[in-house]
Amino acid sequence: MPSALFSWPFLRHDKKQIIFILPFSIITLLIIWFAGKPIASLQPNIVGSINNPLIDVVVSRFAPFVALSLLGLCLIWQSKTNPLIKYLLSFSFSLAALLAGNDLLGIDVWTHRLIPFFVFFVTVLSALALNFILQAAFARPLSRSFFIVIFTIYISLSACQANDHVFYYENPDNYGRIVPDEITAIKWIRDNLPPHSEIITNRNNRHSQWIPVISNNTWVTASESDSYFTDPSNSTDASASRNINKFVAFFTINESISDPFSRPDSPYPLVYRNDAVAIYNISNN
Repeated sequence: MPSALFSWPFLRHDKKQIIFILPFSIITLLIIWFAGKPIASLQPNIVGSINNPLIDVVVSRFAPFVALSLLGLCLIWQSKTNPLIKYLLSFSFSLAALLAGNDLLGIDVWTHRLIPFFVFFVTVLSALALNFILQAAFARPLSRSFFIVIFTIYISLSACQANDHVFYYENPDNYGRIVPDEITAIKWIRDNLPPHSEIITNRNNRHSQWIPVISNNTWVTASESDSYFTDPSNSTDASASRNINKFVAFFTINESISDPFSRPDSPYPLVYRNDAVAIYNISNN
């Protein structure tokens, strides 16, 4: 809607579109406003930064680019670019901001997953603004190139420092991702265990989340103190049938095998073992 108002004096044949866009935008805004919680009610909670992805971006090292994106939006509307591109870019930027900050309206839908959409359009628009500023500030290409190199190095180092925990998490030497032996074990479950078997795992290990994805078996999580791990024969059965096939899987890189299973005289047979996973049969039949 601001883009439409801004472009009104420059339009000749597109004013019919504006007549449609303005009331449609107002109706959409009112629906969002009354469907969600008013932004004003959250103002007392916003002190520098809150647990909100959009606010975190606005007060982060990325904040200067957010400010530049508004200048970039004005520049593209003053240019001779095709009006359709102007509308699409403006609409996409507005939609990205709305999606990324939807929890401020009390909606709270995938805000962390939608924030890259906002960051992408901020990057595009701020690049246009930065190019305009460089053209105005540096008359000579050499000085402009020198500034760009220094600026890029500074931003890159700052980004690396801010995201070093991400690089550590993605490091193959770190146990942040599922390892090949664990994938092999889950594929063995898929290919060798009876259909509709229950696979019980420790809920503290997130790698077991891949069991229902790869194997299509039922996946059940329990705590370390649960009877599934301490005394499976007396475990509380939540299954529709007590005769269903049940197996306990230990992801041994990050957890140890509990006593009832590790004993030499264990009544629960080991059905599969590799360097990362051990699977025991605790079926009642």
